[in-house]
Amino acid sequence: MKAGRKLLGMSIISLESGEQIGSVKGYIINPKTIQIAAVVLEKRGGWFKDSRVITFDNIKNVGEHAITVEITKCIEKASTLPEIMALSKQDINLTGAKVISGDGNLLGTVEEFYFEPTSGKITAIEITGRLFDTLFKGKAMLDTLYIKTLGKHAIIVTSEAEKNLKRQESSLSETVKNVKEKSNKVWNSTIETTKRLGEAISKSVEKFTDEEGEISEIKEQPLPEDLPEEVHNPKDT
Repeated sequence: MKAGRKLLGMSIISLESGEQIGSVKGYIINPKTIQIAAVVLEKRGGWFKDSRVITFDNIKNVGEHAITVEITKCIEKASTLPEIMALSKQDINLTGAKVISGDGNLLGTVEEFYFEPTSGKITAIEITGRLFDTLFKGKAMLDTLYIKTLGKHAIIVTSEAEKNLKRQESSLSETVKNVKEKSNKVWNSTIETTKRLGEAISKSVEKFTDEEGEISEIKEQPLPEDLPEEVHNPKDT
């Protein structure tokens, strides 16, 4: 997967000529297919209709340092592509969008998105928010499988999305559901440990009290009458 923000400013190289034919200024997203439909090249003046674009169908791959295309003549004017023009007017921008569940809960804000470098298919979004500061202490990932609608101002996700958010770190795949379950287990374990500790302390106190009572009874028992008088009435020597 590739991060969306890395696209910006990336050079576009033609495999046919070995030349740089442009650099990326932005991208156009298709909200129905949830993928990058085209990249927008740096403008050479004029309005958007005069902007140059390369549809993702013409992109061979998005590498670490450059985007490669097969032929040089893959750059087109946006005004000649009705579908691209229509998508551009929707102005879908994932970064900064609010993520809201079908239940009406705000899950957070999109900080980044990730896509397949050969198809432009968006596979996941990275979300930040108070929910993750509490559960994950950071960011969380959500598979685009749970996205219902990509809108101009918000992303609507299914009600199952919240429990399927994943910890951002690649070495961990814990979901919110798992974290909550672990938290509950830790809490229940803590309660049980505290209960056992309390019972142990209570038993120790009872035992100590009983032993003190036994000692007191021994001290208070009268001396036998058949003991010598000196024992009953000791005198200083």
